[in-house]
Amino acid sequence: MDIIGIVGGIASIIGAAIAIWQAIEAKNAASEAKKTEKNITHHRLTSDVSKLKEKAESLLSQIKIYAPGGNQAKYQYADHDNNSELIQEFTLKVSEFISCFSGKQKTEIQALCSDIDNELNTFNTPGITDPNRKSSGQKIVGKVNMLNSKFKQVLDKRVEKGT
Repeated sequence: MDIIGIVGGIASIIGAAIAIWQAIEAKNAASEAKKTEKNITHHRLTSDVSKLKEKAESLLSQIKIYAPGGNQAKYQYADHDNNSELIQEFTLKVSEFISCFSGKQKTEIQALCSDIDNELNTFNTPGITDPNRKSSGQKIVGKVNMLNSKFKQVLDKRVEKGT
């Protein structure tokens, strides 16, 4: 009987050691899964902000005719309704991805989008004169430039953080 007790005790000790080893392995696997999830989220958010920056740059190339020193000849033949739609699509896209931002940056980006939307109402006023539309367009270009700058700041911080 003593041998059976000793063998049973050794088996219990070995079983406990295996259980501890498996618990450590499970903990390491869970930690690795959290790290991977964090990396995926980081890359997704970085990609989304990068897309917003690309959209801002594309929009700016379309509406640069409203900027100070913009080409007056191109302004006269510009499709202001189409430009208005592009601006509205941009602010909607930024609103769609607002969860990519937090804190002060989120508040500032929301405020800039609101300012653009408000200025777009002026831009689209029926019967607006060319000087007033150009002035309104200049304000919109300025706000889009500010948003583009915010997107760059966010991307720069994400790159500094890395994965």
